[in-house]
Amino acid sequence: MREKIVIIGNGIAGTTVARHVRKNSDSEIIVVGSESPFLFARTALMYVYMGSLTLTDIKLYEDWFWKKNRIQLRYDTASTADFSAKTIRLDGGESLGYDRLVLATGSRPNRLSVPGEDLVGVSAFYSLGDLERIQDLTRGGRKAVVIGGGLIGVELAEMLVSRGIQVTFLVREARYLESVLPAEESELIAGEIRSHGINLVFGETVAAVTSRNGRTVSGVRTESGETYEADFVGVAIGVGPNVEFAARNSIPVSRGIVVNEFFETQVPDVYAVGDCVEFERSGIGHKMIEQLWYAASRHGIALASNLTGVPVPYDRHVFYNSAKFFELEYQTYGSVPADSDERNSVVWSDGHRLIRIVFDPAKNTVLGFSSLGVRMRQAKCVEWIQNGDGVQDVVARIHQALFDPEFTRRLDRQAFRVQQVNPNVRASVS
Repeated sequence: MREKIVIIGNGIAGTTVARHVRKNSDSEIIVVGSESPFLFARTALMYVYMGSLTLTDIKLYEDWFWKKNRIQLRYDTASTADFSAKTIRLDGGESLGYDRLVLATGSRPNRLSVPGEDLVGVSAFYSLGDLERIQDLTRGGRKAVVIGGGLIGVELAEMLVSRGIQVTFLVREARYLESVLPAEESELIAGEIRSHGINLVFGETVAAVTSRNGRTVSGVRTESGETYEADFVGVAIGVGPNVEFAARNSIPVSRGIVVNEFFETQVPDVYAVGDCVEFERSGIGHKMIEQLWYAASRHGIALASNLTGVPVPYDRHVFYNSAKFFELEYQTYGSVPADSDERNSVVWSDGHRLIRIVFDPAKNTVLGFSSLGVRMRQAKCVEWIQNGDGVQDVVARIHQALFDPEFTRRLDRQAFRVQQVNPNVRASVS
């Protein structure tokens, strides 16, 4: 009799598990998802709002994919579980038995937790439902406030500007992504945001969302006493693990669903992957909670191997992430601490673009890279980090990691030379 694997969550983590289990086994696979009947590229939702893509365009797999790969889809919500009987109950009334259960319930937006956050005209931007809500709320809008200094906040700002809406972008920290990016990177991104006519304000904490009639938003008031008018308020203050199903069914949770390096929860034959997961100890992942698309995919591949008879602990690989701030592309590999400076990094910048190489000051070995406005080859950066190459050698060979995509401003590769023998001294683009 074939093993039956039920996966709750049809995002990138759950779908990756399903795909890779199918590659290596004949198990019966059922995927339950309540947000959408299909897997979509969450990072592309903004382009649907802006009109350059449709919902069909952001489907990651064609409709025939699921039947061909014998993956059953249920567009429903999983509510309760009976672990002794190995069954889960769906809101639609169906009961599903399983041999092994995978929770891939993803994230949910953090709440603002101030008066007025439930007014009409206030919305987070995370789900397909949020997109539809924002499309309605901003139709004919004039002014908006975006709260939160992360990537989703920038996406919201870009979306609103594309429709001619005046945007004030409120960030609680003293600079953009203060806890993640070095100061120079923060400054370049802030300049890019402001160049699109956005009123970017740092050091402001929202005290309340205001209303003229007790129902519809009129703006926000900050703790400093400033007021900003708005007929739409976008809340982008981060996301947290969605542990609702796990907590309701007594699966141990902390901030996320607690798992070991094999993605096993403390309930037999129940696993968890992706944004909803919190590792039981440090050192398993890059962080205890890894809420990135790339990490969710790696989680899914690792768990699928465990489910199909090749148990291996999670290998976090070299950290990688990328993003886009309006026209400014960002990449990071390895370790690039927010407090990186001339003591542990070499930086090239022409005031618009930047490359940072972080190294170990004691050993002079490369630890990480970040770039803004310059595309770098992932394979080469990872190779240098894994090999522990010396920073002087990497500086001399930096051209090997650079490439110029078509139709973009070409970078003068000859400008990337070793201009200082001492790697602790900053070099700059000529």
